[in-house]
Amino acid sequence: AKNIKLDPSPLCCFLYPPFRCAIAFLMLDLTDELDQLHQLVKESFPPDERHQEGSGKLMPHMSMVYAPLSEGEKLFSRVKSIREDDDLERRLGEPMRAKYLSVWSTEGKTSEWKQIARVELPQLL
Repeated sequence: AKNIKLDPSPLCCFLYPPFRCAIAFLMLDLTDELDQLHQLVKESFPPDERHQEGSGKLMPHMSMVYAPLSEGEKLFSRVKSIREDDDLERRLGEPMRAKYLSVWSTEGKTSEWKQIARVELPQLL
């Protein structure tokens, strides 16, 4: 089985007060394969306050950095400098192949998050 192709957008950054952090991330194109994986996860785990049924479209992404809110301006500045570096921005935007799917518990503070499972994707496909 083949690995899932991930097609990222430019690096982005935003403040996320519910987690009390700033997040730098790459948005990923929503492919049929990612949507199928999302459906499998939804069948296995109940929704929480952030992921209610009908709460919006799936927005696949790859989080790169979680920083405390107090460091948000530094993270925004760093993301801006990366986006201004054409070579680095180009390399970050190149398609990638996912080898693993990991599921995380995001209860509590980010320091309390823990990986629940990690599976090689070819085993799922």
